[in-house]
Amino acid sequence: VGYAQRKWTYHLAQYALSLAQGKTMSVGILEGEPGYHSTERIGGFEDALTDAGLRVAARLNGHWEAEGGYAATLQMLQEHPEIGIVFAGNDFEIIGAAAALETLKRSDVMLFGYDGMPDAISRIATGKITGTVLLDAYRLGQVAMQVVIDSLQGRFRGGFVENQSVLITQANAKEYLS
Repeated sequence: VGYAQRKWTYHLAQYALSLAQGKTMSVGILEGEPGYHSTERIGGFEDALTDAGLRVAARLNGHWEAEGGYAATLQMLQEHPEIGIVFAGNDFEIIGAAAALETLKRSDVMLFGYDGMPDAISRIATGKITGTVLLDAYRLGQVAMQVVIDSLQGRFRGGFVENQSVLITQANAKEYLS
């Protein structure tokens, strides 16, 4: 039981590109430490960019934390001020990126994260972050328990069971805050 991270970050990138309304935009990526989650989350976003013919202008490690996202975003935007989209491998990093934009007094960069943390969702509701993917841990637990019950009763045949994720945007953020 788990998440199709690559699939959902692909959808997130498609949403970002739809907001760009056909404008070619440079993209910055905040990765976490190397590993499966970083590979899958970043990979899905990059797959969508590649399919759209866009390039990644900068890629830095935000170390899966707000402070790292803040420092990396400051550096990234100083070196590549043309960046119009920043995607981070998790919401901590994108919260740091939002703080960096405030420091730089910039509001022209779309910010996208991953996890669906309440702090990120509240920033989406106010327009400081553009979107994230919600990992519904409560629902994941329900699905996992159902797989256990089905296994014990001989009804589960094995394999990966995907827990559905949700794209959180300003249009639905308040719904997920309650």
